[in-house]
Amino acid sequence: MQIHIPKATIRISTRAANSGAIYAAAAKYNAVTSGETYNDRGELEVTITCDEENSDQLKDAINDATSGGTQYT
Repeated sequence: MQIHIPKATIRISTRAANSGAIYAAAAKYNAVTSGETYNDRGELEVTITCDEENSDQLKDAINDATSGGTQYT
């Protein structure tokens, strides 16, 4: 029997200087990052996938770590 764990996927945009904080928060909640890109404004855009039950805590951790400097797209 296989157990299905619901996943949540979020796409964020933040200053590139926040990248370390983003990846640390993702690691804390065992999230997977993908699709990393940097735009011409020096912003990191990345997709983060985590267990659905951890998604609110992950968003809170990202907001705290970036002083609210993250946009969810």
